Amino acid sequence: MKKLVLATFVALAACQNPTQKAPETPKAKTIEVGKVKVEEAKAMPIGEVMKEAQNHLGHSMTYKGTVAEVCAKKGCWMTLQAEGTEPVRITFKDYAFFVPKDLAGKEVALFGEMQKETVSVAMQKHLAEDAKKSKAEIAMITKPIEEFSIVAEGVKILN
Repeated sequence: MKKLVLATFVALAACQNPTQKAPETPKAKTIEVGKVKVEEAKAMPIGEVMKEAQNHLGHSMTYKGTVAEVCAKKGCWMTLQAEGTEPVRITFKDYAFFVPKDLAGKEVALFGEMQKETVSVAMQKHLAEDAKKSKAEIAMITKPIEEFSIVAEGVKILN
């Protein structure tokens, strides 16, 4: 529980930090951000991973997928989604780096650790605000949820 409260506090604080900015998506084909070099050849499609997500908990590996959504404020989180699965939230270890805010629809590879956590109502509302959801959508958030997430140490933007 202490870890969840600490993680929530860090996430809220990181999105409020005005000194760090997300990089802009370059014109070049690939860019890497983060502390770890991502080996695309080792990447497992997120759809395959999510079929057996419980088996990957606590393991660090390389994932690949299409970005569904990005934090519109700073690029401090993103989600990947494969057909037939719930979105997987990607955060960045120690909030040491961000991704471009215009990544939705682009393919990425990333190295990180799969986790499962309970997301509080307050955190869900904060994330919804980051995603620029409407006040009506935010008001509909009333219960904590369980979700799989990945804490990434490096991200490689593939296209």
